[in-house]
Amino acid sequence: MQKPKKYNSDFEIRILESEEDWRQNIELQTKTGETHMKESEWRDFATKQSVRYRAMSKSGLGHWFGAFEGKKLVASQGLFHADGVGRYQVIATDPDYRRRGIAATMVFELARHAFEKWFVKDLVMCADPGYFAIDIYKSVGFKQTLTQHGVYWWDKTRSP
Repeated sequence: MQKPKKYNSDFEIRILESEEDWRQNIELQTKTGETHMKESEWRDFATKQSVRYRAMSKSGLGHWFGAFEGKKLVASQGLFHADGVGRYQVIATDPDYRRRGIAATMVFELARHAFEKWFVKDLVMCADPGYFAIDIYKSVGFKQTLTQHGVYWWDKTRSP
């Protein structure tokens, strides 16, 4: 892993713990969600995901982290592990805080946490090769080792 060129130390990166932390994360995930679903559907999805991720965190399988400006959550990402492998989960950055190096800083700091606290041997992330997230991971030293293909469907007749 390499420290990103746009490393940003202006934000506190920490594990989400309080009800307010998790509430803000649901709002952030909803705000930054894809446009093929209605906002209410994204909020419902994010709420259900939060329940699962909190349970995984309490079980010692990893954590959801946030980048905070004071008490305001401006970016978040999960990292969970098993059998020496850590896997990143969705990174979301408030649109008003993008292009400041926060996401790359989080990826880097979460990697350090995983190597130092959980003693993982490998880190895994999945990103669409045409989506900007792949460049964030590459900026901290990730290399592509596998291409995964998938198919999904949603009802395009429903408006977002």
